[in-house]
Amino acid sequence: MLTALGLCRWLTLDQIQRLLGRPRHRETLEYRLRALSGDSGSIKLPRMETVVLRRLQFRAFDGSPLVLWTPTSTGYLVASRELGREVKVPRVDVGANFAEHAVALTDLFVALAAPYVRGGVPVRNLPFSWDVTEDTHLPWREPADDGRLRARVLLPDAILEVPAARRRLFIECETGTHTLVPVSRDKHQATVRKAERYETFLAGLADVPNRVTHYARKYPDGWAAELLCLVPTEGRRASTEAALATVAANATSRVTVRVYTLEKALAYLEGLLPEGPEARSPPTAAGAPLFGAEEHRTVNAFVVESTKALAQANAALRLQGQPEVPVPPSTARMLAFLRKGVAAPA
Repeated sequence: MLTALGLCRWLTLDQIQRLLGRPRHRETLEYRLRALSGDSGSIKLPRMETVVLRRLQFRAFDGSPLVLWTPTSTGYLVASRELGREVKVPRVDVGANFAEHAVALTDLFVALAAPYVRGGVPVRNLPFSWDVTEDTHLPWREPADDGRLRARVLLPDAILEVPAARRRLFIECETGTHTLVPVSRDKHQATVRKAERYETFLAGLADVPNRVTHYARKYPDGWAAELLCLVPTEGRRASTEAALATVAANATSRVTVRVYTLEKALAYLEGLLPEGPEARSPPTAAGAPLFGAEEHRTVNAFVVESTKALAQANAALRLQGQPEVPVPPSTARMLAFLRKGVAAPA
């Protein structure tokens, strides 16, 4: 748990339970977390000599209480030891305005990591890396009004790397707190403005004579890069895609931008990752099952690729003013079935 917290910094009680799969009772887990934070009170657990957790309390936008758990300095040292590398302690705590944003972002990490962690894979051996550190800067340059180049920096909400797919995804959690279209040139947090800045970073040239992009200078490994905008609802997804269509139409070098809800982002990313231990179906006494892990992976890849192809086709139709091809009604049920197969116990 501390190792996971070292990667994503803050987790809710529900997220910890989903990630670990134990203990089964929410109350028992909360007691243990409070004991690790030195706040055992009347809890019938021994008081810990070393405090490794802190409990941060907020109010959600709807007024309900929101509690995040985060490591202490000692907790981060434990995470660093388990990961085999330094995990820096954040300079500041998450603020009240950012707390729900952090939860929405971390939901994606938990959903990706849970099948592996529950299957016994140590966090340090996850088949992907997750980086939300404040030191992850993406430098680029932008022409100023006077013609000179100004140094700029992008700071994604998270960077997800999948070595097996040689893919790097810059994740922006778009919860709706910022406008889609900038009302002025200085509104850098507007979704369209962010996409334009990523376009410059990923496709713009940092070294014109040698045709080296800002991205290639920062990451010379040759991995493909994408921008993934994580949105809370289908309505927000549709409006975001419509706003970003202007960026795609004006881009001189097309950069892959995906706008997904958590459910669709998970389905897409699972297609890039190797199967987790929980997805493996051992052969029966009569031999290998008709529908086992390999077949599940094939079906999953087919559904993800088909969904992606349909989305690309509809995007092209929208640009031409043509009616879109409707999504098959069975898509949601098929995605639910695939997730159930991943989560099923071995």
